[in-house]
Amino acid sequence: LLATALVFVTDGKASEAAIEALAQMLQERSLIKCDGTGSLHAQSLIFVVNQNRLRYSDEALDKILAAKHDEERTELRELINSSYPADRRQFCSVPSDNKPEFEEQWSKLHDAIHGAARPLKMGKLWMTGLQTAEMLRHVEQLLRKHGKVSLPSLHRHVILDSWLRPTVGQVLSTRMDKLLEGF
Repeated sequence: LLATALVFVTDGKASEAAIEALAQMLQERSLIKCDGTGSLHAQSLIFVVNQNRLRYSDEALDKILAAKHDEERTELRELINSSYPADRRQFCSVPSDNKPEFEEQWSKLHDAIHGAARPLKMGKLWMTGLQTAEMLRHVEQLLRKHGKVSLPSLHRHVILDSWLRPTVGQVLSTRMDKLLEGF
């Protein structure tokens, strides 16, 4: 929910079980309601085959998702396709670290993750690292206290408490100094 990229890692090969696990995670994520106050961020997907034992092209994920199967498997692929359109997904395979192509593929994965990283935004407010850390602390407190997180409460904490109040306080304190200069 906070991340701008999902790095989905599977071991050895891009199996049907990996596609099912990714689709199940997306189905579970779809249960999260935003209460009309915000939206889940559009994430990028980086599908990684770790310790790759097969040869894959860069288009392997697109081919896997385009493959026609029975109705259930096709439905899973359509869910992944709709959640992560082609312009927001990448496929990376990383061989064992003793293989000669390891460094090149590792750098490619690093660049993909770095390229997918975006500053976090709540509403129209770009969040600083401090605000993100405070928000995570607030989420933890809410989960411990209530067992759930209310997005309106989270928006209020980030926008009102962490940005608006300090900004208004800072503006008022500098202006009050100016007003009191003549007294």
